Amino acid sequence: RIKMLSFVLCDDNQSAIDKLSKMLDSIIISHNLKAQLSYATTNPIDLLQYTKTHQTDVLLLDIDLKSSTSGLQIAEQIREIDKNVYIIFVTGHFEFGLVAYKYKTFDFLQKPLTKERFEETILRLYSDILRQFFEIHKTG
Repeated sequence: RIKMLSFVLCDDNQSAIDKLSKMLDSIIISHNLKAQLSYATTNPIDLLQYTKTHQTDVLLLDIDLKSSTSGLQIAEQIREIDKNVYIIFVTGHFEFGLVAYKYKTFDFLQKPLTKERFEETILRLYSDILRQFFEIHKTG
């Protein structure tokens, strides 16, 4: 059995969080995915605390967090905690695209994000997770 996937979201802009949350909920419902948005914050420090103590499968992360800590620094710290979390950057800063892949980034989505593009990424992510699950649990 595949467990419930836990999505976590960090963006400095609360309205961006609200928009992404609604899009994610809509995608989860329309495709009947076993997933939920477990946590969303504008504060990178709160995000790090949360990921240290809670299961996080997918991290949706902005790069410019209007803080002393950037999304890239967060990704680096998360990688030290958990090598397997899927990291998806959602940002207006496309110039960081190549650097982002240094942190084993699953995707790099440019703002403003369309639901179609987001849905494509979430479904590809789900397909990747299912493939890994079935490879691990092959019998015979």
